[in-house]
Amino acid sequence: MPHRKGRILCMSFMSWFYKSFYQFKVIAYSRFRPITNTLGHILFLVFVASLPYLIIMNVTIYNTVHQLKETIHIGLPTFSIENGQLTLENDETYIELYNDQLGSLILDPHEQLTEHDYHGEHVIIFSQHTIEMYSANESYSLSYSLLGLNNVTNSDVIERVDQLSNFLPLLLTIVTILLYVILAGTAYLGVTIIALFALLLRQNRKLEYRHMWSVSAHAMTLPTVAFFWIDALLLDLHYIWFLLFSITMIIFSIRTIPLPRSKESINQNQ
Repeated sequence: MPHRKGRILCMSFMSWFYKSFYQFKVIAYSRFRPITNTLGHILFLVFVASLPYLIIMNVTIYNTVHQLKETIHIGLPTFSIENGQLTLENDETYIELYNDQLGSLILDPHEQLTEHDYHGEHVIIFSQHTIEMYSANESYSLSYSLLGLNNVTNSDVIERVDQLSNFLPLLLTIVTILLYVILAGTAYLGVTIIALFALLLRQNRKLEYRHMWSVSAHAMTLPTVAFFWIDALLLDLHYIWFLLFSITMIIFSIRTIPLPRSKESINQNQ
């Protein structure tokens, strides 16, 4: 047993990460890993799990901004944004500009339209108080106030969009890093909470909270990657499935840790 323990603890970072997907004994042995290794494991796990979402987000925003830039140069109607609210000339209900390659640009100040009324896969909507972007089953919404669009007209918007497209790569890099930091912080908080619950599952095993924190962090490897990849690429999942999957992995990992022998059993062996 000591030889096996030493061999496992000497595994490389990537080997340990890979085996945390399916080997319960490796997950259980993570209780002996230095805390810095476990922290690094979580950071790398968040990166792998969030990769599809971050790529889709960057591609969607990049294409949407360039779509918006091309579309507004086709010819925008006269409108203005004052006090964070969109107003069309002659108080029209809505105006839609459509292009087979670029998608739809809709100005809907009265928010009369629903998703069923949109044409094409790529849609940009100037609603009453926000800009909404739909692409590849993903949606994003930003308020005019957040974008600094206040007391502006259609010509001002064209100028702002042209400026935005020029520094878009830098902006996307900053947004991606911020999102990654937020996700990493959320992951640490999640491990902390789940590890508290995992203390109830240790039975009579001599496991402290620091042990359960490391075991929980490694047991969540497969559930985290599976949940976020499926959610980003296939279908929306409820977080309860992620929680149940993580707890199941923790339970099976803890069960590989032998229970301490009773004094009577020790005396009989002697």
